[in-house]
Amino acid sequence: MDLTFPPDETLIAFGVRDEFAAECENRGQVWISKNFVLKPVSDCMESEWSCELLESLASSPDFRVAGPIRTRSGEWIANGYTCQSRLTGEHDMNRWSELLSAAAAFHGALESVPEPKWMAQSQAFFQRCDRFAWEDEELFVDQRSLRTIARLRALAGSVNASNQAIHGDLAGNVLFEPGKPPGIIDFTPYWRPAAYAAAIVVVDAIAVHNAAPNRLIEDHLELVDGRQTLLRAAIFRGAVYGQEQFYDYYFAGFRSFTEGLLDRIE
Repeated sequence: MDLTFPPDETLIAFGVRDEFAAECENRGQVWISKNFVLKPVSDCMESEWSCELLESLASSPDFRVAGPIRTRSGEWIANGYTCQSRLTGEHDMNRWSELLSAAAAFHGALESVPEPKWMAQSQAFFQRCDRFAWEDEELFVDQRSLRTIARLRALAGSVNASNQAIHGDLAGNVLFEPGKPPGIIDFTPYWRPAAYAAAIVVVDAIAVHNAAPNRLIEDHLELVDGRQTLLRAAIFRGAVYGQEQFYDYYFAGFRSFTEGLLDRIE
């Protein structure tokens, strides 16, 4: 097996050794069996907080979540891995309205979650890009991206909605299966308005997944804080795609999205 395969101690700790021994596949550093997913941990505080939050969610007719699995001793992390149940379903990049409806229900369930202390101090790359988008932190961004970001920032202003826990990477992390509500996976937490999470979906849908822009942009602009959260989401993705490792692959789509957005609101 691949050298990055989780050690036996990890599989035994979560009680999944026999299942992963029978059949599994890896996607990057993530290992997937028939019923479980093992993911490496990059930030222990974020992972433990996320597991506690997802475990606390009540079942819903509007969305599913991948439930986190504790070790036999009651911990969330074993030898640098977390474990969660595997949700059934497939990605479908033509169901943005359903995805956004599930996201709204999911964020409604998170409204009362208290702000985690670890998040404001996190030095994770995407957390820093998020703070850059809201002018809470400076960040090095390629000059080609900064020119576009400057136009967006000139229009950015305040938002009325309160911050809350959100999933900030939903576009490629919702699964659809007939007869079941959409399944939300790979929870990526931020502390921002729920409309900002929806705005990131709009940016990613158009810039990365080639969705038709008109309806998605217009629908979001009709929301309370729609204009401002869309601007902030565009700045966020501009900060991400302005990094060297992402620029060549993503920036052309992002620039096309931004031109379409600015044509509407400048």
